[in-house]
Amino acid sequence: MVTRPPLRPVALAVLLVVLPQIASGQAMFIELLSPQSDDLGHYMPISAAIAYPVMGVVASEKPITRVTVGGVEALLFPVNKYQVFGAPTTFPVTGFRARVFMEPYTPVRVTAEDEDGNYRDAAYLPDAANTLQRMEFLRTFIPYDPYNQLRVANANAQAGNENIALPLFDALVENNPDIGMARHLRALALLDFGQDDSGIADLTWLANNAPNAVAPRLDLANALHNLGYWEEAIPQYRAVLELAPDSAEAHLLLGQALRESGGSLVEASLQQEEALQEEPELGGPEYELGVIHASQGNYDMAMRRFRGALQTNPRNTDALVGLAMAYYQRGQYRRAWVALDRAARWGAQIDPGFIQALQSRMKAPHRPGQADIF
Repeated sequence: MVTRPPLRPVALAVLLVVLPQIASGQAMFIELLSPQSDDLGHYMPISAAIAYPVMGVVASEKPITRVTVGGVEALLFPVNKYQVFGAPTTFPVTGFRARVFMEPYTPVRVTAEDEDGNYRDAAYLPDAANTLQRMEFLRTFIPYDPYNQLRVANANAQAGNENIALPLFDALVENNPDIGMARHLRALALLDFGQDDSGIADLTWLANNAPNAVAPRLDLANALHNLGYWEEAIPQYRAVLELAPDSAEAHLLLGQALRESGGSLVEASLQQEEALQEEPELGGPEYELGVIHASQGNYDMAMRRFRGALQTNPRNTDALVGLAMAYYQRGQYRRAWVALDRAARWGAQIDPGFIQALQSRMKAPHRPGQADIF
């Protein structure tokens, strides 16, 4: 069961059918790391429908210029040491990261393109049993390969097998301190298992010892953010943007942190606009702008932004609840109930105080099953 700190739904990946890795021209090799994939087209499924920071690697003869995950543009970053499934050891490795809306049983499609226009499509089906079985087979087949050990540890971490994953990670980091990805993935596992201090320590070590490493610093900022350490998180987001000014995810999360910490709403809005400029398909910035407008009493604009978030991802429960609250403020109580009904059916936890306030204005429209929700 892959888990991560709470993330807001921001983009619905265009994920259709599982395809083999199909290439044109020069060879490229793709592997998912978060969530972990095997080499046969499976990956470790996530446990809930959320916006998830998909991370992976591409090995290629020519430099990689573009990667998309479900149609969402990915942030690219160099990886100093990693052996991608099936790739020649001489091929350089490029990391990629894209925040997409995922569900537990949705295929994931990745497309990579190099500087000459050659491309590779890879698609993966969620299948924890087959992924874990394949990882154990590979580790048995090549018992001393550190990358197979890393994959086994990572897949077990994402399955929730703490007692298997952490000893493997610890041994790997101790014996191969030069594989930065091992420490990074161990940090994510530690955060998943509630060992926040240890996870942050790993990410801080990477940020200090590899100051140009974008992905670990972004996860460090996000971990601090989720724990409410605003004064530490916000400078880390700014450091990420100095390294990668086109990171839509960093703009989104910095704007969110500024809003939640009581910082400048003007800057928070500007960060969300930057995120939309970099990746128009993100729903998160639209939601955040809706919250900002609602806090300023501009409910017409708030509703527009919440609807924009829902166009990207109709299951964005935060946007549905925000829309319901905006309808309430405008006296459109029936529409508020409809939005709340949709949000509850997608799993949202509705504030009982808001339901009570809405009930005092208008009783919930009756339909079968309604009482089970509210």
